[in-house]
Amino acid sequence: MAGLDEREYRISQGHDSAAALVVDGVPVAAAAEERFNRQKHSARFPIGAIGYCLGEAGLKLDDIDLIAHSFDYAPYRRAYSIHPITARFYSEVCSREALLSWPIGTCPGSRRSGFSM
Repeated sequence: MAGLDEREYRISQGHDSAAALVVDGVPVAAAAEERFNRQKHSARFPIGAIGYCLGEAGLKLDDIDLIAHSFDYAPYRRAYSIHPITARFYSEVCSREALLSWPIGTCPGSRRSGFSM
């Protein structure tokens, strides 16, 4: 990531965006967003990957009981605040507010306008 040294890059989120679907504890489908938007190490919200996983299982987003994010970045807020680039990155990508603003309602088959954490 431009403007970050190697140590900062290792704690960053926002690259290699992906989605996975687990039904009753069994992985059903998983995909990286870069396969759909053709952007290597894509940091974009994984709409394509989500759509693929749902399609593989024959489900709609409204059939899903729980949406989980893999990591809580709040304990690292201070580390991100050291540099303006990483502070902005935390604010726009890693913060709870940023995660809650993800466009879940734009995913295929959704009637939802968001989700909670």
